[in-house]
Amino acid sequence: MFLIWGWRSLLKVLGVGEFQCPRCQVDRSYRLVRPRRWFTVFFIPVIPLKWGEPFVECDACKGTYREQVLSAPTNKQFAYMLALGARAMYAKAVAAGFRHSERMIDRAVARLLPVVGGAYTAANLVADVEAFGDQDLVQYLAPVAASMSPQGRETLVGGLVEFVHEDGPTPAEVSSVVSEAAAALELSAAHLAGIVSSVTSAQQGQS
Repeated sequence: MFLIWGWRSLLKVLGVGEFQCPRCQVDRSYRLVRPRRWFTVFFIPVIPLKWGEPFVECDACKGTYREQVLSAPTNKQFAYMLALGARAMYAKAVAAGFRHSERMIDRAVARLLPVVGGAYTAANLVADVEAFGDQDLVQYLAPVAASMSPQGRETLVGGLVEFVHEDGPTPAEVSSVVSEAAAALELSAAHLAGIVSSVTSAQQGQS
């Protein structure tokens, strides 16, 4: 009688969910699995052996990744964090110097609409001014900074700089909010100064 023996890996599912697949570049469902080798007799697993390292498998492309890939936010999560951070940033700037300016409130809403969505109105911004006006921006912007490229963070701050400088020099309180936002997005004071210089030069050239 011939004895057919060998080894085989079986997967134990530890969890499922949604993640941003590095290969697909979109949100996909995944399985978090852990492999274990088994000793087989006639291709039947009979003796469990060593556990392997857990890994993530994309249900769509079947790509496999280290478990750390799950620490990155999904596209949906990042969109929510970005919208919340932008709302807090503009609301605090309005609270600092433009609380009673309907024109600046409308301008802030116009700048937020592409990020927040079409349902955002001046009434929403006024409510955000009350909610975020005295909050520290780092709690809203630090999660965004961790998942955004330097160019993206620069663009986000640049939009705020354009907003607060649209009518010329800004009050010191508003400039302080801009500096706070830049620091929370991990942009240095020198980097912010360069953004301000670039924006004001462009605005002067258009006037």
